[in-house]
Amino acid sequence: MVRNKFLLLSASMIVAAAMTSCMNSSKKTSEQQDMVPVAQEVSVAKPFIGTYEGTLPCADCDGNKVTLSILEDGTYQLKNVFLGKEDNNSEECGTYKVSDGVIELVTPSSGRKTYYKVQENSVALCDSTGALNEGELADMYVLKKN
Repeated sequence: MVRNKFLLLSASMIVAAAMTSCMNSSKKTSEQQDMVPVAQEVSVAKPFIGTYEGTLPCADCDGNKVTLSILEDGTYQLKNVFLGKEDNNSEECGTYKVSDGVIELVTPSSGRKTYYKVQENSVALCDSTGALNEGELADMYVLKKN
C-alpha cells in the first residue's frame, strides 16, 4: 500500500514537471514569435545601392562608357557605350547578389556573370574572388558613384 502511494506520488510529480516544462517551452516560443515581426521590419543598410559611371578600357574602341545602376529590389541595369564605334550601345539587366563585398551581376538570358568589388563611393571590376586588376591601368576599371 505504501508502495502504491509512492508510485502514485512519483507519477504525479513527473506529470507536473512535464507540464511545467511544456508551459515554459510554449512561453519561449510565443516570445520568439513576438520578436519575429520586429526583426523583419529592421532595414539593412545597403551602401552599394546607386548608380555608378566610368569609362573602362576597350581593346577595339576608344573606351567603354559604363553606367551601372544597382537597385534595391535585387536587380541591376547596365548600359555600355563603345566610344568610336558605329553600333556602339548595349543594355542589359538582371539580378545581383552580394557576398564579402563583391557584387555578382547575373545576366538571365546568357547566365554570364560579372563581378564588381564594393569600395568607398565606387565599385571596381574584379574577378569572382574579389581580386582587383593590377598595373598601370588598374584605376581605369573603377566606376564612381553618382
